[in-house]
Amino acid sequence: MIVCDPDGFGHGGIGKGYETVEAVKCENIGPTVYGKMETMGLYMMHEYTHWKNLVAPPLGKETSDEAYRPNGVRNLTKKKAKRNADSYAWFATEDFWTAVCQTNYQDPQPSNDTDPICKFGVCRIEKRS
Repeated sequence: MIVCDPDGFGHGGIGKGYETVEAVKCENIGPTVYGKMETMGLYMMHEYTHWKNLVAPPLGKETSDEAYRPNGVRNLTKKKAKRNADSYAWFATEDFWTAVCQTNYQDPQPSNDTDPICKFGVCRIEKRS
């Protein structure tokens, strides 16, 4: 995986901000599962689940990209969720912030699927040649 700054990642780190990006801290998240929970760890977990040698043996198949974001993954059938990369990433992310912030987050709201950096759905990065 190659992360190109600033095109590849527009979110802060855990407790660490960047030049134009707010740090991801408990007080910045709010009461629901939300895009503000996103860190590099979420993106890495999502991408790692696509790695055939990592997840294919237990799942019997590589993960796919059926849905993204908190609401997207929660609206999948169990069968699709089992093979969806963002399902694993968001499960781990919610679990992480629940433990760190000692907060039981409420279900995401439809408006929580807006990426706080991109201001619309999911950030789309064009591949460079």
